[in-house]
Amino acid sequence: MKELEIKKMLEIFRSDKSIIEKLSNYDLDSILDVAFKEKMYDIILELFKPIEVNGKVKIYFDIFTYISDFSNSEHFFSRFADYESQEKIEEELYQIDISKIKKIRIGDTIPRAISGWGHSINDEKDVIYYSEPAFLEAMLDLFKKNIWTISNDTACCINEESIGMSNIIIDYDSLSSENKELVSELVSKGIASIDSENDGIILSKVNQRVTIYFPTKKEDTVEELSNRIMSAIGRFEKQLFLHGRYTANDMKQYIIEKIEADYTNPSTNFSYTDYIFYLIKQCKVEGIENNEITKDKLMEIVDIFYKSKEWRDEIFASGIYFDLDNDCFWESKESYDKYIASKKELESKMRI
Repeated sequence: MKELEIKKMLEIFRSDKSIIEKLSNYDLDSILDVAFKEKMYDIILELFKPIEVNGKVKIYFDIFTYISDFSNSEHFFSRFADYESQEKIEEELYQIDISKIKKIRIGDTIPRAISGWGHSINDEKDVIYYSEPAFLEAMLDLFKKNIWTISNDTACCINEESIGMSNIIIDYDSLSSENKELVSELVSKGIASIDSENDGIILSKVNQRVTIYFPTKKEDTVEELSNRIMSAIGRFEKQLFLHGRYTANDMKQYIIEKIEADYTNPSTNFSYTDYIFYLIKQCKVEGIENNEITKDKLMEIVDIFYKSKEWRDEIFASGIYFDLDNDCFWESKESYDKYIASKKELESKMRI
């Protein structure tokens, strides 16, 4: 009975989009099961687009929240096998009509279970995937300016009866000096704050991040909030891509902190100091015998490790890229390549 009801509503949906109001009362998996069984591929794609009913635009089902669950994503795209290639399906899903989503009220948007935390944003598809509707235009703008965003959020404002605070979080450390000046101005106006967080990814380095706040009511449209966001975000300047870059001192400090942890907590399961001894042997560091070494002596050989190929091969086998010409390293070769590309682009514009 349930399957027949869903099938009937999907057939009506082809010509009358208002049926989505009733269809949305069913869970998405049940709807998709029927649609795929009946090979209603065109309808499936339409389900995830903004739909206007009685002059009101809503996104009833958010594809990006749905496929953020890996099992959903794998199952969803595999079921299109007899229709189109996954690449073509993805391309259509990522075609976002900004002019349509701007009509949506914030209170009618779907809170994202994803917003960028801990994920790399490598292309415009990633920007779309991790952006809530009101932040999409700003996130695309920042991406094109080589500014690394951490998250964006309007969920806290969706059910607020009064005014809530939407926000966007940007990596502060990788901003250019000009863009840091803009942040200082926003902080002085009380609409931004800078705090610190241990990224816990590459080093035990504490990164600074800036959060920019935007007063939001659930009655606001995406367009109204987007315009307020862009009034601040649009002032950032294009810069070098600097996210994921670590200096020699960052790396050396990382080694020192690990060694100090061994001295203060010798019961740890993994002794970093023992590993240092192994590397001493690998790097053929002279003057150290019988594993007898003082803490101070360990500090002295940090520089030797930093410039040693054996050290790099051993501890950074995960793909971290060394740029010895500039005495720094990057969390990946891709990050370094983005830096080089942004540098060439800015230099080219300066020559014009």
